[in-house]
Amino acid sequence: HLITFLADHGKSSHYMFQLKKCNNCAYCTVINPPRLPVAEFQSLHFLPDPVPGGDGHYQTFEEVYGQVTGDTYRPSAQVQDDPATANDRRNRDTFKTQKVRDVIVCGECSKPRCVYSDKKLTREQEELLLRLKEDHVYTCGDPVVAEDVGDPGMVVREAINCTTEVETSYFSTSLKHYLPPVCVHCGSVDSLLDDTDPYISSLFEQYSIVRPICQICKNNGKDARTWGKKFLPKKCRR
Repeated sequence: HLITFLADHGKSSHYMFQLKKCNNCAYCTVINPPRLPVAEFQSLHFLPDPVPGGDGHYQTFEEVYGQVTGDTYRPSAQVQDDPATANDRRNRDTFKTQKVRDVIVCGECSKPRCVYSDKKLTREQEELLLRLKEDHVYTCGDPVVAEDVGDPGMVVREAINCTTEVETSYFSTSLKHYLPPVCVHCGSVDSLLDDTDPYISSLFEQYSIVRPICQICKNNGKDARTWGKKFLPKKCRR
């Protein structure tokens, strides 16, 4: 009944979860009816999500209040413009697994993003990265520091957003000794399906690599990412 109640009275998005009384069920009409005048209650709606306008800016609250919106256009879900793609292209030789020096977690989606550097991080770079982690200011698609601050000698992929999966380099064998396993879709360390799970074990029978996936993402219809399909010899006919 809880799932039905939430579906009828709630709205979930990346930024918030909202609940609102309805006009139909016994709880909202008899047990705990609205205290507001009927007309005023009927004018209440869920808070809207960001909706782009035609001038390159988001529409105002007044323009979208009362409309059915989704979080598709939230800022952190937008693919960055060409400058980010150009930066990633310029740094492509640095984006190597052996050049991963650390990870930084997005302050919005909590996914870990690899920090690359051509050389081992200096003490100053490590201190800078530690401050960034403590302040929780990094968001997917941002550079390590603003471009006008100077070259920190560290880079992250910028042509990404909060919907981008955890990158392959994170799961490298050489990094497993100090990076915890996370869900490839959401970056969570909780409720990961282990190798004994029937779904995961069946994938390992077909593929050499199976990325971690959590129970929540699996329940939401997402599949584990796999690589290296095994070509088993066909059984000889008798």
